[in-house]
This record gives sequence, structure tokens and C-alpha cells, in this order.
Amino acid sequence: MRRSAGLHFVPLVIAVLSCGVALAQSGSAVPETGRLLTLHFFQPGGEKITRSINFAFQMAPVQAASGAALPRTVTGGGWTRASTNNAIFQLTLPTGKEQRILLGIDGDGRRYADTLVILTTSKDLSIYPVFLTPTEVTGENRYRPGTNSYDDQVPATAKEVVTLALKAGDEGRLGQAITEFSRALLIAPRFPSALNQLGLLYYRNGRLNEAVTAFNQAVSIRDRAPHPYLNLGVTLNRLGQYVESIRLLTSLLEANQEMTRIRIPLAEALVQIQQWDAAVEMLQPAMAEMDKLPPDLQSETRFIIARTMFREERYRATVREVTQALANPGPWSNTPSAWLLLGRAHLELKQDKEAEAALIKATETSGGAPGVPHFYLGQLYARQNQIERAIKALETFQKTGREESDAAIQQEARSLLSRLRNELKTRP
Repeated sequence: MRRSAGLHFVPLVIAVLSCGVALAQSGSAVPETGRLLTLHFFQPGGEKITRSINFAFQMAPVQAASGAALPRTVTGGGWTRASTNNAIFQLTLPTGKEQRILLGIDGDGRRYADTLVILTTSKDLSIYPVFLTPTEVTGENRYRPGTNSYDDQVPATAKEVVTLALKAGDEGRLGQAITEFSRALLIAPRFPSALNQLGLLYYRNGRLNEAVTAFNQAVSIRDRAPHPYLNLGVTLNRLGQYVESIRLLTSLLEANQEMTRIRIPLAEALVQIQQWDAAVEMLQPAMAEMDKLPPDLQSETRFIIARTMFREERYRATVREVTQALANPGPWSNTPSAWLLLGRAHLELKQDKEAEAALIKATETSGGAPGVPHFYLGQLYARQNQIERAIKALETFQKTGREESDAAIQQEARSLLSRLRNELKTRP
């Protein structure tokens, strides 16, 4: 789910979907056969929904929908208009094919904004929580905790259901885990730790937009626990929403100076917007307490440090830090980005053997797809006067999508490739 910025929902004429799902007036969409999926709508803050919710939806088989562009509005064909008075809507899914379902929900102008939800069904998913976007999310994110600890007020039955959800998640039964979390939230809508765990479940399974919705819902409850805010900031980084992440994490750090781990994703966001000095300053306390950090945070911290060292042309320090980042379990262990940075540092140090090994590792960990490592392999082979190998590497790089490499590298690759081809022609 992206936030409501850029979304515009307007009333539509009720349509029938191409997959044969027709609108029923009883708060459900019921074809002749299939399994039931129940959508439960949750208002920001966990407050009870007392008004009708109006929305539009569409479904398509996952395979057919995978290459389709996501709509930014609910105008056009293929949408079915619907509403529910009790915050529950039921869909009966076509048998045999998992579906991608899009929901465009009209904001009420007070408590929640226009909301776009994208979900993928699975055979063990029977209940799905739909979190309505808080209206304040369209403004500035700020850490504004409450004084309550709502987890202390949650019934034991809800906590027992969360235990089942965590077990299902650990066993790889994602749909069942989401269903169990939904059941727990129906018992206790103001259950911050359940929402936080649901967000982590989405995050670990690469469903980042859904993770944002769960963390936002936890934040909207105004519990005093800081962890949903931290996890929201980390997820915004993964989505490339660095300015929003910086705003949120800065306010979180101001109120929780003792939480060193906040500094790491905050520094990462600062690096991404080229605020190098601010990133280094942000990391100083984390660097001083490196041995006290868990291995995954050590890995992330060292990788950020390595990037700042490379920018300052401190290549030996870069090699040291990124090597240690690769050695620790965490987000940068055995990743293409880490191997690429290591290869570039070795290349600058004219350590050709080590540079080649790291750059080849970068291509392997990215599945062998054409990419930036091939450009630097081309540079390396050209320097070694291995013209045929250099040309092959650069030609492979040119197959890279334009969005995956910047214009300067593309131009340099074209120039080098042209020179090498001319040299090859003039060879005896």
C-alpha cells in the first residue's frame, strides 16, 4: 500500500469482474463456487467503525496480474463498487487460482484517508486485515507516543492466538499466520505488539507495502512502545522513502537517545540522500558500542561506514569494514551491493585478483543478471589488456536496464567499449 498521496477515488458504476465475481448487496461478492475470504476493516487508532465504508475492488489471477501496472485511481473498467456497514466484506474466490486483489477505499475526510490496498491470496488465507490510512499520514510523520501500554490490557485469548500466528509464520505458512493475526486483532484491535509482529511478518516476506500499513496501524494507537516507529522507518528506507524515514526516525531518536539502533537506519537514509557527514556523525555512538550490537546491526553499521570511507577515498578502510560486514549475519551478508563495493575498493587499490573475485561474486549473488559489476569487470580486464574479456563484460553491462545504472557509467562504458573495439581491429 502506498499512502494516499497521488490517489484519487471517485464513484463508479457497479461492474461485473471478468473472472465472474458479481456484487452482492449483503456485504459480499459471491460467485457460484470457490473459497471464502473475509476482509475486516480497521480504523486508525483501533477505534470501532460506526459508519459505512465505501470502496471499489478488482481481482485477477496472480500470474495474469504480475506484469500489469498498478492503477493510481479507481477510474476505468474492471472495478466493482461496494460498501459495508459492519466493517466486514466477504469475497468468494475462484477455485484453483490465487488472486491479486486491489481495494480502493474512499476516505471519510476525518479519521482515515483514501486507501489503496494490494493483497495476494494463498490457499491458507481466510481472513485479511485491511488497515485504513490515517489522515495525518498525509502530513508529517512524528514520534508522538501515548502514555498507555495497551499490550497490558489485551485479553489472554488474543495473546494465545498471536502465539499461533507466530508459529505459523515460523513454519512458512504465511496465509495462516495473517489469518491468526487477524483473529487476534478482532479480539483486541488495540494490540500494538501483534501489529508490530504482523508488520515484521510482511517485511520478512518482502511485502513491504503491507508492512507499512501494519506499522502505521500500530503507530496510530499511540502506545508508548517505540518499536513500531523504528520498524516503520526501516521499511520506508527499503521503499526508498528516505525523507519520510529521516523525519520519523529523527523525532524517535530525540525522545529515545539511549536507543543506539535507531541511528543505523537513520544513517542509512542520510547516506541515500548524500548527507555523508551527517551520516558519519549519526553513527559515532553506534561505532563506539559496536561490540555490544547484535551481529545483524554490526553488519549494517559496518556497511554504511564502508560506503562513507569509499567516498572519502579511504579504500583500505573500505575493504576492512565491508569485509567485516560480509562476515556477520545480517542485511548485507553475501549481497550484491556489498560484494560490488568490496570489488570497487580492491580495484582502486590495484588489487586485481581480489577485485575480480569480489566483482564475480557480486554477479553471482545477483543471479548472474547483467549489472554494474560487469562494467567494473570490463574496466579491470581493459587495464590488464585482456581486450576480448573486457569487451564481453562491457557488452553484458549494456544489457542492464537504464534504471539500474546512472547515465555517467553508461556513457563511460560506451566510450571504453568503442576504444577497445578499435584497438582490437588494429591488432595484427
